[in-house]
Amino acid sequence: MSMVNATPSISDTTRPGVRPKAYTAGEWSIHAWGIGAIASYFMYEQFYLINNIHTTVYKVDPRVVFIILALPRLVDGVLDPILGHWSDNCRSRWGRRRPFLLVSAIIGAITASLLFWMSPQWPQVLKGVFLAFGAITLFTACGTYDMSYSALGYELSEEYADRSRIQAIKGVYWSLVCIIGGYVIWSAANLHTLGDFLFGAPPHNWLGAWESIRPKLFDAATGEPDEVLGFRVISGVISLMILASVLFPLYWSHERYTQANRTHVNLWQALKATLRCRPFVAVLIINIARSAGTLPRNLFFFIGVYGVCHGDKAEYTKVMGGHTAVLGLLFSIVVWLATKPITRWIGKRTSFIAGSAFGLLQACLVPLFAIPGHIWYWFWLNTAFLPISMILNASAAGIMPDICDIDELAHGERREGLFTAVQSFVNKMEISVMTALTGFFIAWTGFNQDLPQQSPEVLHRMRVWGFGPLIVISAIALVVSCFMPLTKKMMDQVRAELDARHAAAGKDTAH
Repeated sequence: MSMVNATPSISDTTRPGVRPKAYTAGEWSIHAWGIGAIASYFMYEQFYLINNIHTTVYKVDPRVVFIILALPRLVDGVLDPILGHWSDNCRSRWGRRRPFLLVSAIIGAITASLLFWMSPQWPQVLKGVFLAFGAITLFTACGTYDMSYSALGYELSEEYADRSRIQAIKGVYWSLVCIIGGYVIWSAANLHTLGDFLFGAPPHNWLGAWESIRPKLFDAATGEPDEVLGFRVISGVISLMILASVLFPLYWSHERYTQANRTHVNLWQALKATLRCRPFVAVLIINIARSAGTLPRNLFFFIGVYGVCHGDKAEYTKVMGGHTAVLGLLFSIVVWLATKPITRWIGKRTSFIAGSAFGLLQACLVPLFAIPGHIWYWFWLNTAFLPISMILNASAAGIMPDICDIDELAHGERREGLFTAVQSFVNKMEISVMTALTGFFIAWTGFNQDLPQQSPEVLHRMRVWGFGPLIVISAIALVVSCFMPLTKKMMDQVRAELDARHAAAGKDTAH
């Protein structure tokens, strides 16, 4: 019976007590895959730095920046389903996912560094062309990497709760690297302080060359730290970390379905099949409701820097980025241990609903805690919500492998790449529109990137456009989450059907 529009009945060929043990990859294979999240994080982080850094450091018109940030998502969104389908049907000697992982990581690492070699003195037109080409290349590489990386992760387990635990393990490595990412802006503006910590402050530095290098980190005209040079150095280090981290899923993460989909199905037929899967459509709608919050959240950086920290960009990013990331790492270890039992207890559907409810509550409280001169109030609000949000999100994230099982039961194909790509396509189309609008919203508030401070009127308009829509969007996400149809009972039935089918076929379809 098809699982596209209904809950299946357990096959007559499945008898109690004879169901095979659900497959789960070895712990090292899972952790090797989790380490690959470092490459994904840094490619996305470098892309999203454009929003803040190229506006405030490289002095690019904010309207130009946000239009350019929308373009890569449009291009990558169109390519996503094609590349996802191609990945699902790849027949290389290295498997379905590894070629895409390697090529996209190399291109992404190179572009992630080149983006910050723009000069603030370039004309606006040249800045725009350079930024558009670099952003499109980086985001396409990042999207391709994330598609193949996520699809590889969906293959690591058949067990309902273990799938959420695997996402929690990924979250540990993501949180670990978030600490570095959280201090990127501060580090770029304080390379001299970072160097003093590592090599010792002159004249007591243990690295002799440091004494001669240190003065070059300052702008000769102003005497202030050279932020442009700082971002070039930091981005080079990040590129090396991208290349190093991708080696782990490439060499040590087990790819199970290397010979799946031996009968070719064209892209259009495969796309129609994914969009007829009711649980997947529900996930898409929920994600659309949540990602619509991109528009108001894009203003948070400007509200925090100019409205709360009085123009101190380094202070805002250090507290809200770096310090939050440190706590995130500590919480992620708890999430790793707690996600599996909580998923078994409440299920992934309830996690979706509860996560949306907590998101709405937090959105309502943020305006009360984003008080000028008191960044720590906002920090502690985020900290209070962080652990439970991380647990619920990790539990809900394990739902995509379940959807791939439902699709296999209905059509006999493994399409992890295509499901990931379609989900990415829909989200990117929406986020592209929201990101493009953000530049105009910032311009409408009267923001001037050349001023170190913004007027009270500008800051008030930023708060209205930042906090108000987020509350409305969070409420919509909660309502939509209640319509998620997938339950643990349904997935137990799906797995029983698939196990019976594989046993009847007399072969292991995973290899």
